[in-house]
Amino acid sequence: MLKRFYNRPIIVTGSHRSGSTWLGKMLSLTGKINFVNEPFNKYYPLNSLSPIKYMFEYVTDSDSFERKNKFIKYLDGIIGLPYHYFTVDLIKPIVKLEPKILKKKLGLIKKRLTKRYLIKDPICIFSADWIARKYRADVVVIIRHPAAFVASIKVKDWNHDFNDFLNQKKLINEVLKPFEDEIQNYATKQHDIIDQGIMLWNLIHYRIKDYQDKHKNWIFVRHEDISEAPIEEFNKLYKKLRIKDFNLVKEEIINHTKLDKGGVHRNSKENIYNWKNRLSEEEISRIKMGTNEISKYFYTDKEW
Repeated sequence: MLKRFYNRPIIVTGSHRSGSTWLGKMLSLTGKINFVNEPFNKYYPLNSLSPIKYMFEYVTDSDSFERKNKFIKYLDGIIGLPYHYFTVDLIKPIVKLEPKILKKKLGLIKKRLTKRYLIKDPICIFSADWIARKYRADVVVIIRHPAAFVASIKVKDWNHDFNDFLNQKKLINEVLKPFEDEIQNYATKQHDIIDQGIMLWNLIHYRIKDYQDKHKNWIFVRHEDISEAPIEEFNKLYKKLRIKDFNLVKEEIINHTKLDKGGVHRNSKENIYNWKNRLSEEEISRIKMGTNEISKYFYTDKEW
C-alpha cells in the first residue's frame, strides 16, 4: 500500500564521458525531478558526511553495518527522505513526536511525495546495485562506444590513478578478479592515455555486462542510439521511468539535441562519430583490439 506513494529515485550511471549528464538533464526537464550530481565523486563531496575515499567506490551488502551506515547517512542527507525512513515514519504513532520533529518529518514526507530524485553518477557504477536495492531506485545505464570514450578521455587528458581500484580489495576479489594483474600493472607503471582509456572502458563495461545479465528490470541504453533518434528514445525512457509530461518538454529536448551550443546542448547526431576525427588509425585499431572481448557484447564490427 505504501509503496505506490513512494517516488522511486532514478539512478543514471554508466561510464564517465558517456553522456550521463546529458541523459540525466533531459530526464529532469519537467521541473518535478531534483537532479543530483555525482555524490560518489571523491573530488566534489556533496556534504560534510561524505565517506568517499576512492573514485569508483565499492559498497555492498556484505560490508560492515558501520560502513554501510556511513554511506546511508551521506546519501540520506543528499536525497532527502529515503524509502526506509518513509515507511517507518508513517507507521510510527506520530502523536508521540515532539511538535518540531513532527513538523520536520511531515515536511520531508511532503517533499518525498511531490519530488523525485535523479542521481546522475557514473562514478557509482560499481555500487549501483547496492544503492538501487537500498533506495528502491529505477536504474538507467548508458553505454558508449569504446573509441568514443577513449577519444573523450584523450581530449580531456584525464589520467586515472588505478590505485583507486587496487586499494579496494573487496572490489578486486568480488568483481574485478580477472583484471587483478592488469590493475596491479596500471597502478605501478605509467601507461599512455589511450591504454588507460582502454583499461577503464573494459573494467566499467565488464561490470555493466554483469548487470545486464543479473538485472533484467534495469534500463540499458546506448549513447549512439539516443543520439541518432533522441525524441523517440527519450519518449521511451519517459514512459519506462513513469515520468509524465513528455510532450511539454519535447521542444526543449529538440533544442538540446539539434543545436551545438556546448554543455548539454549538442548536435547529437554529429557527436556520434567525433572519435574518428580525434583518434589516429593506429589508436582506433589499438582500442578495437584492446576492448574486443567485452565490446563485442555491445557493438558490431560495422560500428567501427
